[in-house]
Amino acid sequence: MIGVPRFYAEHLGAGFATHDELLARLARPAAALAGRFDLFRGLALGLLARRGPGMALIRRERGTLPALAVCALPPARRRAFVLELVRRPPSASAWRRALGRLWGAAVEAPLLRRAAAGAQTMTGWEADEIATALGLDRGRVHHVPWALCETGTTPPAAISPGSRAVFASGRTACDWPTLFAAADGAAWELTVACSRRDLPEVRRLAGGAAEIRCEIPWDEHVATLRASAVYAIVLADRGLSAGHVRLMSAVENGAPVVASAVRPLEGYAVDGETALLAPPGDPERLRAAVDGLLADPRRRAEIRDAALDRARSWTYADYFTRLRELIAPALGLAPGVHRSG
Repeated sequence: MIGVPRFYAEHLGAGFATHDELLARLARPAAALAGRFDLFRGLALGLLARRGPGMALIRRERGTLPALAVCALPPARRRAFVLELVRRPPSASAWRRALGRLWGAAVEAPLLRRAAAGAQTMTGWEADEIATALGLDRGRVHHVPWALCETGTTPPAAISPGSRAVFASGRTACDWPTLFAAADGAAWELTVACSRRDLPEVRRLAGGAAEIRCEIPWDEHVATLRASAVYAIVLADRGLSAGHVRLMSAVENGAPVVASAVRPLEGYAVDGETALLAPPGDPERLRAAVDGLLADPRRRAEIRDAALDRARSWTYADYFTRLRELIAPALGLAPGVHRSG
């Protein structure tokens, strides 16, 4: 069995098992250590990858780096497939950025070159840039875009013609200053859901002009999307993937999207067809796009319906089928054929 993160195991089907399922087969003391400490978890996953057909890992998930380190030990075995290979968010501190670059060049890049049989990125430009930055063979880095919707069967929410409800949310690469500058003085009924880390900045920028929520449950997020006339995905291009899950959720739940025209959304949102895009960092253009949709219920419905129609061409089923086609061959197996382990 190829080990994969729990979410992926739920969708990849036969031949794949969760990391926890494989770790549970270890002797009880080893399994207990792996369940409690990230370092032991990663070491155990690396050992299992070397002994079995391999392991799929998410770069930013706990235990990934120690697992890669074990796979990279002599004789090195490329038994890892790295999912969601994205760059780390840049630090605001210059010395931390420098330290991060040094760590990447001296530690992460050599481990990935020695241990990764393959990797996946969410955007095409990311595949090129990450392969170059890490010194990875470009043939080992695959662009598999995130799904545009889960099934494409969710009925779109009804849009109230007179609604002024605007919703914005996110944890990564959020450009809150541009959002609130666009909303300043606008006749929006603005709701914002943010991370705990961003909450002080969001409260300061909002100045009481929006309903602020923090770390809301997924069901509440979906309900708010369905009650909104416009969903705003306002991003700063920080050189890493961001906004894909937000876009998918909006499309699935019938919320017309206004978004920043940043590289992370290239290939995901089509300007003027499935979303309205505004230049990043331009509050005037962002406000004009939102106001235009609020004033035109028919246009909102067109954007919503076109986005869902396009999303049906790349669903969860397509996304996970493509990953199955990549992971097994990268680990030396024929597609659909999995050695036990």
